[in-house]
Amino acid sequence: MKINLNSKNTMKKNRKIFIIFSFLLMSFQILELILKFFHTSICSSEGCRLAERSVKYGDWLFLTTGILVTLLLIILTLFEKDFEKEKEFIERSERNNSDERDNSEKEKDGSKGNRLITIFINSILILVLAVEGFLVGFQVFQLHHLCSFCLTVFCGFVFLTLIRLFAGHKEILTGFACCICVFTAVSLVKPPVDYKCKLPEDKKFILFYSPGCSHCERVIKECKKCKIEVCKIPAEKYLNFLQGLGIKEVPVLVINKKNKKEFLIGESEIKRYIYSLVNNKSSFSHDDQYFNNQFDNQPDNQYFQYLKPFSSQKGPENGGSCRIGESCGNSL
Repeated sequence: MKINLNSKNTMKKNRKIFIIFSFLLMSFQILELILKFFHTSICSSEGCRLAERSVKYGDWLFLTTGILVTLLLIILTLFEKDFEKEKEFIERSERNNSDERDNSEKEKDGSKGNRLITIFINSILILVLAVEGFLVGFQVFQLHHLCSFCLTVFCGFVFLTLIRLFAGHKEILTGFACCICVFTAVSLVKPPVDYKCKLPEDKKFILFYSPGCSHCERVIKECKKCKIEVCKIPAEKYLNFLQGLGIKEVPVLVINKKNKKEFLIGESEIKRYIYSLVNNKSSFSHDDQYFNNQFDNQPDNQYFQYLKPFSSQKGPENGGSCRIGESCGNSL
């Protein structure tokens, strides 16, 4: 069944759907903004929390911008005339005789204003799709988590753009092309290493962890039990730093030696190192300075030779790791 996109009834119906859906999308964003004032959110996924922490001035800026853009689209659409009326004007103006030209010029000015409104609406949607392409691409390829709220807003703007496309605005296809191009460009960029994030130089052991990670909890508990002092840092604060090193999971223990730094990832690996370190320290004198010198000069993977004497210790039964920001494993 072929649909006549230039019919007057179809144009009015498309415009009505566009306004109604724009209003619903704006209300959805307003609700999220209101909930933010009460320190809650429509979206409770980890992707939403990571996306919120990634915004420089807070996610309220994006919410407010989205609300204003949607409101502007509603207002402009209310003042936009149907293409059918414009077509009728063009045909009528061609039949006008010289005596009716004055009235025709006035109608022509109105037609120009209508075309400007149409161009403005389509340009806004094209720009929005380009921005949304970047935001979705950033979440997919940089954060490796999707914010369900952001994805819903993205789908909403895509639907509005499709309504305009079905109404005969072929130029709106540029928006989809921009969205795909920006999304693809973001996929080609590696996650940046945050060089401003400096590790504490005065700490021998630095542990990156995430709240809700049971593996991290067990490692922290084991460090306390073995009297190993570690500097605990939330991994989310160093997300770009860790992802720039190819690390996407916690717990991560950084062994801060004089001339190098070693990274151990996962509960099993870290626990084995802790057990070997305790045994290593007990085999030396109680002089801490002497042990520190031995620690700094210890060869790579030297601690594995101490695993066998410690076989009587309770080993890591629930070894593993969690993706940064996610809750996993059985809590203590």
